[in-house]
Amino acid sequence: MKKLTLFIAVLSFGIFAAKAQQPQIPNASFENWTTVSWGDSLSSWTTQFTLLSPIILANKSTTYYEGQYALEATSQSISLGATYNIPGIATLGKIVPDLATMSAKAQGGVAFTGKPSKLKGWYQYDQQGSDSAIIYVILTKWNAVNNTRDTVADGSFIHNSAQTTYAQFSIDITYQSQSLTPDTMNIIILSSGLSATPNSKLLVDDISFDYPQGITTNDKSDCYIYPNPSNGIVNVSFASNEKYTATLFNSLGQKTHMKNINNSSSTLDLTNLPKGIYLLELKSDNSRTVRKITLK
Repeated sequence: MKKLTLFIAVLSFGIFAAKAQQPQIPNASFENWTTVSWGDSLSSWTTQFTLLSPIILANKSTTYYEGQYALEATSQSISLGATYNIPGIATLGKIVPDLATMSAKAQGGVAFTGKPSKLKGWYQYDQQGSDSAIIYVILTKWNAVNNTRDTVADGSFIHNSAQTTYAQFSIDITYQSQSLTPDTMNIIILSSGLSATPNSKLLVDDISFDYPQGITTNDKSDCYIYPNPSNGIVNVSFASNEKYTATLFNSLGQKTHMKNINNSSSTLDLTNLPKGIYLLELKSDNSRTVRKITLK
């Protein structure tokens, strides 16, 4: 059994105009898919490449954390004269195969000028053999003087055991240069490392960036949560009258409280919960806000 090496390389792909100061991740909830000749294609992401014929590296799954779909990347064996094991992969860039070396590169990304501090999301992992699930984020900037792409910041999440229910991952993004503003961002999701075992399956759903102020990519400034820290009674108010769902998660990523908010203000009674740090997600049809809550 041979191994098909799949490694990560971020190269230039062309620079587009900068977007918002706190840009979002395209199709971060993995809800948008289109049907093509070879199956379901994840909008804004690359989940297949061609070696003689299309090879599907990731599909949509109905085993979701929220919404209707999640991303499912599955390691597999392919036959190209010999048999090769390859990881499942999804990337915001593109996948470029090299038949001469039987390898592939995940390169490029999307235009991006934000400076997030963390990448967060939810995952499940059906591990086979000694495989490890990998989620990698990298921010880069084109260096016109040296004609190279410089790494501004990156971070990774590696999980090497089975995870049978959805749990939250959090990646600290480490900046190599605080003086540089990135122009490109890529996220690469792998169901295995360099040596893949068939049928290792990684599910990922609902990813988002945190910024240094604790504001997520689609946070709204008209949301107020007080007092914080709290003894257990937390007030939530909004400038708008949208309907929200408030969901509280503990440090293990487990849901501990949920409430529908139909008015511009509401009170959450969390006095029955242990002291500690929690994440409060406030979600409407048009926005999603995540804030840290401390119960003392």
